[in-house]
Amino acid sequence: MVVVLNHYVQTVPEDIRYLTSYPLGIFDPAAWLTPWPWLRASPFRLLVAGQAAVDLFFVLSGFVLAFSIRRDWQPNTVVFLVKRFCRIYLPFLIVLLMTVGVYNALPIKFHAGNSIWMNEITSNAAASIDDWFSHLLLTGLNTDMRLNPVMWTLVHELRISLIMPVLFLAIRCFGTMPVLVTSLLLSIAASVGMNDSISGTWQASLHFLWMFVLGMTIAIHRRALLDRLVSWSRWQFAMAVVLALGLMAVPFSRVWADFAIAPGAGLLIALTMHPSVGRRMQGVRPLRWLGQISYSLYLVHLPILVILVSYTDFSPSIILVISLAAAHLAYLGIEKPAQQLGSLLGRMICIHRDMTLRVASGGDPV
Repeated sequence: MVVVLNHYVQTVPEDIRYLTSYPLGIFDPAAWLTPWPWLRASPFRLLVAGQAAVDLFFVLSGFVLAFSIRRDWQPNTVVFLVKRFCRIYLPFLIVLLMTVGVYNALPIKFHAGNSIWMNEITSNAAASIDDWFSHLLLTGLNTDMRLNPVMWTLVHELRISLIMPVLFLAIRCFGTMPVLVTSLLLSIAASVGMNDSISGTWQASLHFLWMFVLGMTIAIHRRALLDRLVSWSRWQFAMAVVLALGLMAVPFSRVWADFAIAPGAGLLIALTMHPSVGRRMQGVRPLRWLGQISYSLYLVHLPILVILVSYTDFSPSIILVISLAAAHLAYLGIEKPAQQLGSLLGRMICIHRDMTLRVASGGDPV
């Protein structure tokens, strides 16, 4: 949702941005009557901090994927990769094809009054419709991500998924801390000379690698962390929340700020494991629903924004409602069936493996 709001904010026309520009705008009392300075120079910036949200998502991915690790757990690489392919790539594939169809049926219109960011998005998307097939390869090249630029994060998700079983085994053999420190050093080395982490390069993949390992570390040590959390006083817990949010609100630098944002994201995820916090969050049905449709919302919101800005005068609030409704339908019709397919294929692979082992050992395959 923060990523969505970040993109909506970037549609603000340039004349408004100029009048309330940061940092000069913070010295203009009239500027504070608009929301712009509040979203740039106050804690409210976390509501539109898209990069902080992406970093949290990467840490959360490592956390969730490692949640099933046990001391005697042996990762089935094929099953893992098949399920990740169905979970990430298939919904992306279908949404991209639908986007190409809509863009062909409703050609994108360029409006001079739009923000520079919005015009760049619409111009690049309009110029890339004929190159839709190259987008399916997830090469990470800028020219292969113009139809739906948010796909840059999926490039890293799938790349790191390929080595996730290796990371599992490395943690099992050497422990979490050596693997975490090694991945952190690799990420720091890869970040030297980077100008922008929002890209699909292999250098950027290494830049984000340690965030996944950080999430895995939190998952593996969740019992010890939970024991520590329940022993804290309310004051200690509140200070930890302030620290986590403060780290995530570090001024945006595109590269090096990530090394402060990700620990804040990890701390925030760890804090949500507190029993009282977890129960309260799970009891908020709209919040659970947003979590359920979050990936679909991530995939569909930008194409919807481009089309509606091109053809309507809808306010951002109306566009948000439409995006949420479309995400819900995409979850039911695309994402959920893709997850079910991944689970089915995973079970079939396991059954075939077990039958093969029985036959090889001289047992009855039935």
